Amino acid sequence: MKILKSLQVLHGSCNPTCITTRCRKHRCVLLLPRQGTLCVECDGCGAFPTQGTKPDFILLYAETNSSPACWFVVEMKGRVHHPRAIVRQLQTGADAIQNDHHFKVPQSPTILVPIVLHEGHIHAADFDILKSVSYLGKSCFIRTKRCGIAIDSLVSALE
Repeated sequence: MKILKSLQVLHGSCNPTCITTRCRKHRCVLLLPRQGTLCVECDGCGAFPTQGTKPDFILLYAETNSSPACWFVVEMKGRVHHPRAIVRQLQTGADAIQNDHHFKVPQSPTILVPIVLHEGHIHAADFDILKSVSYLGKSCFIRTKRCGIAIDSLVSALE
């Protein structure tokens, strides 16, 4: 849990604070456990310009006895209209985790999970575009899931 405290301290200068207890945008939600995660709302985060490309949320999932620590870059959509723009948003989040001082936590996780949460409006052809982002020189497969999924189920799928 030390890693979560480190991330919280690094974001202490964000005004208003970008640390949030909920991962929700409009009618889309990612269910978080009571403890073991920290959610950064990118719209309020000093790591990103006010205007410009950025994901909706970045989450840090702390290591447990059964699960590795990992980063999640989350984009929430009602409808997926511009999949290439979504890939850019997710890549911007991955780049921030890798390069921005706001995310330089000790023993930073090497696992990154980019995810697009949607309300069910996604075309089959869009899956061909929503392939992967790069993190630490590795290609990280973009997952697409319906809104309302629990983050624990995403982590258990990594094992």
